[in-house]
Amino acid sequence: MFYICFLFISIYYYLKIIKSIKYNKAILHCMFFMILLFSLSNIESIVTRNILSIIFLFVISCDFIITVFFENEYGGRFNYSFALSIIETTNKEAKGMIDIYKKYFILFFCFYFFCIFTVNINFYKVSPFFGFIFLFFFFSFFVIKEYIHSIRKNNIENKFVRVLNYFPFSNLNPFLQAFLDKKKISEISRKIPKYNFKVEENGNDIFILLIGESARPDNMSAYGYKRKTTPYLDDEKNKILLNNVYSPASVTATSVPISLSNAKVGDYKISDYSDNVVNVANSIGFKTYWFSNQGKHGDHSNAITGIAMNCDEKEWVSGFDENLLPLLDSALSDQDRRKKFIVLHLYGSHVPCKERYPESSSFYKGECEDDYYDNSIKYTDYLIFEILNRIKERNGSLIYFSDHGLERINDNGDIIYKHGGVNSSKEAFKIPMFIYNPVSVCEMGEFTNKIWLTENNYQLIKKWFGIRDDINISELFFENSVMVMDTTGKIKIIEV
Repeated sequence: MFYICFLFISIYYYLKIIKSIKYNKAILHCMFFMILLFSLSNIESIVTRNILSIIFLFVISCDFIITVFFENEYGGRFNYSFALSIIETTNKEAKGMIDIYKKYFILFFCFYFFCIFTVNINFYKVSPFFGFIFLFFFFSFFVIKEYIHSIRKNNIENKFVRVLNYFPFSNLNPFLQAFLDKKKISEISRKIPKYNFKVEENGNDIFILLIGESARPDNMSAYGYKRKTTPYLDDEKNKILLNNVYSPASVTATSVPISLSNAKVGDYKISDYSDNVVNVANSIGFKTYWFSNQGKHGDHSNAITGIAMNCDEKEWVSGFDENLLPLLDSALSDQDRRKKFIVLHLYGSHVPCKERYPESSSFYKGECEDDYYDNSIKYTDYLIFEILNRIKERNGSLIYFSDHGLERINDNGDIIYKHGGVNSSKEAFKIPMFIYNPVSVCEMGEFTNKIWLTENNYQLIKKWFGIRDDINISELFFENSVMVMDTTGKIKIIEV
């Protein structure tokens, strides 16, 4: 009887989860579930057996029913957005959901109690010791695997979140990620330094910080590229174009927060993110805005969102970057008499870059390996044109820089654009940067060929605002090399 129930519940479990979980992970989930079920059934003490069964099987049953529910109702996997919605739902909304989806609660209790029943009808006891030892090593293997991955390739994503993906309680992941995000965002946004700045009037009333994504100067005609990919930027006269700029990291998650805060690669502390350009702008009486076409949550976005949250107005959009323009128009037409600091965060040329621009902007038709990427650069140039036209008659200034670069790899004739990893070249860090109407930082024009690291953008932006301190811009440039971080957080030196 036990083996019939055991096989039935195992097969039923596998057939239900295989619809939405990748084949190899579905096997791992089912294997873990079967070994746990068998091991629990062989615990001799009824009390111990049932206490452990009630706890472990409840978690697995919850995970199971969530998987089934989202596959049936939404045709996909339970994800971060749903987890965030559940966390932030009201009691009234929760009660309404229970009334609508009663059948899933019935299925949950049927599955759960059948599992409890199964572990209590095994009369052929063997030692559960080996089963639990196997589960321990099973779990330990993936913990070690993800730890090694974080050391060798990427330490940005939470290791424990990644480990959970291999086990039949992986639906805890979105909840855990949401909790970690809210915690980090709160830590960064609620800690506001006390400033005592002296500010000089510089004639500008609008300050736009335009953050690009994955832009390579090597593909921009403004930097000598053979194709006319940046015609508007090429023709703009009232600008300082910096020729030797590098990002502090090759991924957005660390490069942007470092570039906007007082954090330093050589003495890296996430707590330094709280001392950032948004808090500085607020402290000197600016009205602040943050409009982004990037994600709001997740390991790759939460530190950036933590900085954005202290803006007076903030909004996240989706689709093409031109969807940010109506928000910019709204900010510019705001009748508030304070000076404005507006951050626009583009999706730019993020891979796959052919999805970053509308069909109407397909200037190059895909006949060459570089066409999609070059189209995305040309589309960003068009957006720069649109933004500059909105502020040229309004005492406005703009700083543009990309979060990081990309490597262009020739793989046996196939051209691939990709983010830099552990052993990345300097292409992954080299980026474009320019300043339009650089009244308050015009001395930058004396050093256009010297090396600039956007780690120092925090100091530059303070001077751009009109803040005067003892730091001289000339002291912020580098001579021959810069320190950057790879995706594991290790420091490397780029020789220029």
